[in-house]
Amino acid sequence: MVRRNPQAVHTAFSRSLQHEWSFLQCVIAINPAAYEQLDHVIQEEPIPTLLDMDVVDDTLLPLFSLPVKYTGIGALTPTHELPLNRATSVNSTAYLKGAIKCKYPLNTVDHNRCMQEGKTEGQKNKAVSHEAILDAVTLPMLPDVAHGIWQAQECELWLTILLQYWNSTVLGDQEFCNSLLLRYQCTLADLPKHCDGCRKNLTLIHALECKAGGLIITHHNEVKNKLALVGLQAYSCSAIHDKPYIKSRDGRALSTASNSPVTVHSTLIDEDDNLRGDLCVCGLWRAQTNAVINVLITDSDAKSYRNRTIANHLKIQETRRRQSTWLTVSNRGRPSHHLLQQWTGCWEEKLP
Repeated sequence: MVRRNPQAVHTAFSRSLQHEWSFLQCVIAINPAAYEQLDHVIQEEPIPTLLDMDVVDDTLLPLFSLPVKYTGIGALTPTHELPLNRATSVNSTAYLKGAIKCKYPLNTVDHNRCMQEGKTEGQKNKAVSHEAILDAVTLPMLPDVAHGIWQAQECELWLTILLQYWNSTVLGDQEFCNSLLLRYQCTLADLPKHCDGCRKNLTLIHALECKAGGLIITHHNEVKNKLALVGLQAYSCSAIHDKPYIKSRDGRALSTASNSPVTVHSTLIDEDDNLRGDLCVCGLWRAQTNAVINVLITDSDAKSYRNRTIANHLKIQETRRRQSTWLTVSNRGRPSHHLLQQWTGCWEEKLP
């Protein structure tokens, strides 16, 4: 089952199954040794299968047991979570226990306040514990590997979203396993030895940077086609246009060389040299108005970008894109939307 539907198994485990023993830990005081066998089963069976590995490095096992927001996969270790869950439960129900023992009359306002304070304190304790584990695991790693793992903190949506076929959130078995391997900077199992574009040794970094292999263009077109599909579901076919000319208010196209208005039907300038967008959606921002969408694919793990956070990197890319087309287009009455996506799945949207 794990090999055939890894995403479904991960969702069922992280959202349902593991909450069964989390509930027991909150209501029953149990010796941590009782959960050691369960820890062993989780680390030996589902995790290696999800990662498509025969043997998982022992140094990475604590990382996998962290929540998704701390670069883990949400397969929490029962023995580690036991004291945290138990302490949260005791603190949250302290007022209720006193009321049951007739120490004071039950007041729902005080009970709710005690519950909220206990949950908040428990969340803080878990955050400190999980951050300590993350620091301990990434400290001995190479800087490039540690940087990629820390970046995964900002790209966890694909691991927490619900599976829905009608929203295209269901990943294939190989796609899900490869995404997990990329998340932890691991080598893909079926990665070719040489790049099919330039014949150099193929690594993950080279595949994302090579301009001859075609992966960058393929990813760009994939994102653009997905946006077009969403537009077709919301609007009619006549409202979606591919590669639209970016025109000024008086209907003249903008040249890519000088950003100066030129007549669309002019025979002196080739139409292919005019400034184009990736997608045009009529009525997206306001009625009877064409909105041009431009898609930019960027790799925040490139060597020149590794000293930046994802938010800063996307801000810089937005500024560069704005300098090239945004001001010229917006000053001429046609809104342009720049949608930036990191290859690991982080989205940043800016409205004009």
